[in-house]
Amino acid sequence: MSLGARLILIAVGLVLVAALATWQVFDRMINGVIEQWGTQVAEVQVRYDSARLLRPLEREIALARQMADSPIIQDLAHTPDNDNLFQNALAEMERFRGNFGANNYFIAYAHNGAYYYNNADNEFADQRLRYYLSEDDPDDAWFYRLIEQGRDIHLNVNPDTELNVTKLWIDVLMRDRVTNDILGIVGTGIDLETILAETVAIDQPGITTIFVDHGGAIQLYRDRNFIEYASLVKPEGQKAI
Repeated sequence: MSLGARLILIAVGLVLVAALATWQVFDRMINGVIEQWGTQVAEVQVRYDSARLLRPLEREIALARQMADSPIIQDLAHTPDNDNLFQNALAEMERFRGNFGANNYFIAYAHNGAYYYNNADNEFADQRLRYYLSEDDPDDAWFYRLIEQGRDIHLNVNPDTELNVTKLWIDVLMRDRVTNDILGIVGTGIDLETILAETVAIDQPGITTIFVDHGGAIQLYRDRNFIEYASLVKPEGQKAI
């Protein structure tokens, strides 16, 4: 092989090596840009979805905390047999029902398990004391678990078998104004279909939004089959996380 041919082969080889090296550097740069861009998009989407969920919840949580601090409602825990106080407490409950966005409320007292509830249709105006919670009833385990944990605010998607409704429940501990003892739990329930439609069900190509609780259990997702209902009381091995 002549010297000229060898030089040509060497030059071609160098060009190919340089081209390959350039492509590898370019590919790494492109992948880095895509990864960085994707991370930024995901972070922005997470903040946006979180804000979109929190906006309707913040007011409801604030109202539930006010309800938990109501002297009239707290006094009923100490003197449940006082008829005048009972009527005043019912009126106070109704006042808060009108302020909640979903126009429903619940109050569960720790001393006797009394569970009060009324909905947007005022369906239980004549019987707001719906039932009594029991430590022996698995459906009521959420109440005793929350009191045991002492978590002041908790959000949970849970079916109420007695009321035959499934909602995103806002649970707020009711603590005695003087002793700080837990007197019960108050809150409100947001219609599950409404909250799903306003948050995770929005069609965003390439993006799927999932909200999980502190334990990683799915609370809100566009496919309801994946939602961990009553995740608070499920053993860890039964949670799809």
